Amino acid sequence: MSVGVFVAVIILRIYSKSNTPSVFLKDCRRMMDVVGPLSMLPMLLAALGPYLQLQATLQLELLFMRLAWRYLP
Repeated sequence: MSVGVFVAVIILRIYSKSNTPSVFLKDCRRMMDVVGPLSMLPMLLAALGPYLQLQATLQLELLFMRLAWRYLP
């Protein structure tokens, strides 16, 4: 991914000489301000994944225990 960024910077620099590193930094900052909270969502879901999976497993076990208690002699 970083190679693609460097290639894009070089192409944009060739396309227009007004594209200086400060322009790229300002645009990156502006984009992260807009997308910032959403960029943390995959990490948050990855961190919560095992917990949510454990909760689902425990709920299924509880359901099976209730069914067994009700229908087994």
